[in-house]
Amino acid sequence: MELPLHELIVETPFAPAEGRHWDEVASLQTAAEASEAQFDRLQSAFAHEPVRRLLAGIFAGSPYLRSLITRDLDRLQDVLCTPPDQSLAQLCAAVTADTQAAADMPAAMRAVRTFKTSAALLIALCDLGGVWPVARVTHALTETADRALQGAVHFLFCQAALRGDWMSADEPNPERSSGYIVLAMGKYGAFELNYSSDIDVIVFFDAGRAKVRDGLDVQTFFVRLTRDLVRLMDERTPDGYVFRTDLRLRP
Repeated sequence: MELPLHELIVETPFAPAEGRHWDEVASLQTAAEASEAQFDRLQSAFAHEPVRRLLAGIFAGSPYLRSLITRDLDRLQDVLCTPPDQSLAQLCAAVTADTQAAADMPAAMRAVRTFKTSAALLIALCDLGGVWPVARVTHALTETADRALQGAVHFLFCQAALRGDWMSADEPNPERSSGYIVLAMGKYGAFELNYSSDIDVIVFFDAGRAKVRDGLDVQTFFVRLTRDLVRLMDERTPDGYVFRTDLRLRP
């Protein structure tokens, strides 16, 4: 059985952090201990010196990761105390379920952003903690983009069906037979995304397979859907953004 992430972190590349960063880690550890049973697994993770050293180094060097760690101890516990491959699989399953259940655009945007931040924390800890090699890290980042994009497309087609614009309300996954194709290009298509990558995509549609309502122009429908897809992935909200999405790349 694969070990939880905190037991796989043995060495880190960080030089000793400043005292204030160690104090921040100690404060997290104190908060976990004060909660008693709620964060009992996190307490066991903090018992490992390499974990504390990794967190102190992150606090010294990455405000973004520091904010992800400190503002949600439940997320930190889940990431540190679950085998990493299992953790990523669970996150991917959750974003699929959450986008399927989203009632409106704000809910869908929140679901994919929550997924992205949790996946980003997991992948960064696996990377900086020496648990995953570079190829696994870039593959995981690409899988994150893929799952978020798939969830967003599914949500948009379901919403179109509810409005009566897409005539397949009885299909559980209307996007699969829609003729709508989002083709990954560049680093995204090669499973080589890094932390600062945008995603380059080209969008196609097969007008002959479109099931739009009578009177609705097929091209207008797909252009609007693509605009909303970019908004779901790209727009900054209080929860952040998922990936910058570029439609301008051409083969």
